[in-house]
Amino acid sequence: MYKRQLLLNGFKEVNQEIISMNTNLAKVIGSNAIGNIKSVLGTLSGTIKNEFSSLAKETVTLGDAVNVFDLDMESLGKSQKETNKIKQQLGDYGKHTVYDTSDLLKVYSTLTAYGRNDQIDLVKSIGGLTAQTSNPIDNYKEVVAQLSDILSAGKLGQADFRVLRNRLNALGSAELNTKLEQLAQSKGFENIRDATQNGGISSEDFLNAIKEVGGQSKFQNRANSIITPKQALDNLRETLSLNYNYDKYDEEGNKIAEAPLRKFYDNTTKFIKGITSIIDTDRFTGYVTNTSCLLYTSDAADDLLCV
Repeated sequence: MYKRQLLLNGFKEVNQEIISMNTNLAKVIGSNAIGNIKSVLGTLSGTIKNEFSSLAKETVTLGDAVNVFDLDMESLGKSQKETNKIKQQLGDYGKHTVYDTSDLLKVYSTLTAYGRNDQIDLVKSIGGLTAQTSNPIDNYKEVVAQLSDILSAGKLGQADFRVLRNRLNALGSAELNTKLEQLAQSKGFENIRDATQNGGISSEDFLNAIKEVGGQSKFQNRANSIITPKQALDNLRETLSLNYNYDKYDEEGNKIAEAPLRKFYDNTTKFIKGITSIIDTDRFTGYVTNTSCLLYTSDAADDLLCV
């Protein structure tokens, strides 16, 4: 109850700050613009309120991703402390960008499963190449999904590259294209199209190219730059989600703070599992059967094995 009240108090403070901004701006600009200012700030206030209301959904989404990630890392031979350190690194990156940490966890797991040892670098490189696009969050998701197909096939296909190129920012697409052209020619192919048609660029080659291009500081700066209202709101949502749903760990992987809403997620899971365990009993089945017999008076009751 105490933590929930703190959360509500925080929301009230944000709303009060917006009201104060409204008043101060109106004084500076003058009475003729007061109506427009109220309209703009009212829209902003409503948008932020909607972001707060999505916290419960974010709790479930991030909670699912964390649990799957823990299971994946355990299956791949990682200790819990190793896994915790990775989660902290990915969470910190999520806080400084617009990207969903659930997507970062997913791509890290995929890269680990395929034997890469530079997963963090690749996670960030993909972020650099999709930064400052019209919808970086969705573009990141699409790139991750396409990479899974490429890794599964073991090579870069022509269709794969065409899809991916449309998801990257213009500068990233151009530089990656140049890098792959050079790679294709070094392997004896005429161009990228010739190489991809003949399976000449392996998935490993492609990931190395992504890391080399996307890892440059100019792309990482793009990923860490919040320059539009939409990006600011996306970053706000992700930061709130992580602060309230994501446990904190020290450099050794020890948990130092539990997320306030993590118990909500865990208790919801336990509650549903508890209901399932009750339903999956002979006693409950007998109760349903006998209740059905009382409700049915026709011959259909015989089909329900009434006693």
